[in-house]
Amino acid sequence: MQSFENRQNIRNILAFLVREIRKDPFSAIDQMDYWNEKLVANLSNEEILSVIQDVEDYASEASDPEIRTVTTLFRSLMVDRLIRQDASTQDIFRDWICGEYRCEPSKN
Repeated sequence: MQSFENRQNIRNILAFLVREIRKDPFSAIDQMDYWNEKLVANLSNEEILSVIQDVEDYASEASDPEIRTVTTLFRSLMVDRLIRQDASTQDIFRDWICGEYRCEPSKN
């Protein structure tokens, strides 16, 4: 299995996904899901957060809108999987969102 700890591996995956989205956006979404599944299955939460940061760094360097689209979608899928796989992460994320948006508990 290829190591995803290397930033260049992540960049190679993202470059592949950009090429895919230019050819066939629907196939690119399937590929994003596939690579996210492989990453989440083989990395700890801390490593996933590191990969998310690498993707964010790559996005910040890009001026091409397709690169930014791919990185945003890929990062979103990773965050979604990270949140769904660990109940404590769900609580932390919910607390963060509530802090950001000044949520109040539902009275229903």
